[in-house]
Amino acid sequence: MRRVFYVMLLVLVGLAPAFLAPPAAAAEMTWTMSSGKPYQINMKFWAKDGGRVWPGNNDVYVLPRHATRTYTLTCRAGSTVCYGAWPDDGPAKHWGVGRSINNACTACCFVCGQSNPSRNLVD
Repeated sequence: MRRVFYVMLLVLVGLAPAFLAPPAAAAEMTWTMSSGKPYQINMKFWAKDGGRVWPGNNDVYVLPRHATRTYTLTCRAGSTVCYGAWPDDGPAKHWGVGRSINNACTACCFVCGQSNPSRNLVD
């Protein structure tokens, strides 16, 4: 009986740091996206660590043709967030990491809580 008590105590002590650790701090970042294109553009944002997708599920943000919109995301402070965009009904192209998150990009990922990116989706 005494041995069971010590084993349980060791298990609880070993798990204590996981329960006592503070949760990751939430932060916000606001993306400003612009397009002069004559077609609608669909967009998503992804946390590079795989923890989050905005807007989530199978939804997309819609950037109307010839428009500018802002998208405020609540994310884990310090996490890297990337955007992907593609025409809804237009030429086969993409911006950022694209629709499937598998395209290389430059300047399409930013750190949550440290920047408010602004992008003009051009060719």
